[in-house]
Amino acid sequence: MFFGNITTPANILANREKNMKNSKGFSLGLLVASWFLSASVDAQQQDVYCFEGTKFSPSFIALETAFDSNLHQWYKELFQLEIIKEFTFPDGNTKGVLMKRDDFVVEVFNKKSLNESVQERGLGVLKFGFFTDANLQKLQTCLKTQKIKAKRIFKDKNLNASLLLIEDPEGNYFEVITKN
Repeated sequence: MFFGNITTPANILANREKNMKNSKGFSLGLLVASWFLSASVDAQQQDVYCFEGTKFSPSFIALETAFDSNLHQWYKELFQLEIIKEFTFPDGNTKGVLMKRDDFVVEVFNKKSLNESVQERGLGVLKFGFFTDANLQKLQTCLKTQKIKAKRIFKDKNLNASLLLIEDPEGNYFEVITKN
């Protein structure tokens, strides 16, 4: 005669232990899979270029910073610039990097004389701006995911333009501008 599976206390305990072992393996598998996926997302976020496909107005921007600063690298990565030349002045007190993307040029001067704090340097340029065809809302969202300080979007009726204020790692401000 066939009665099927008979449920006894011993069978219940054996099945419970078997299920617990399987669930531990399953939990460990989920943990490993979620770690792998989060690492993949982090790697993808690092490869996000917020200005990809954006057209810039012809512009030339020159910045000065402390001698040991790596500010040029921040601008290079943000705007996807190509390094055209690196140079050092004959006295060795200033070095620089000239970069560009089409007719959008950024030059960064690293000066030994600027190694003191920003307060001691005194006043200078408040901010600079350039026109693009970017969607400022999408750009701001993208920049914030990259931990870039995309402060605010201001709609200027007098200029008939919208301006996205961005702060670089050394406290310099610039505005990405689109016509309304």
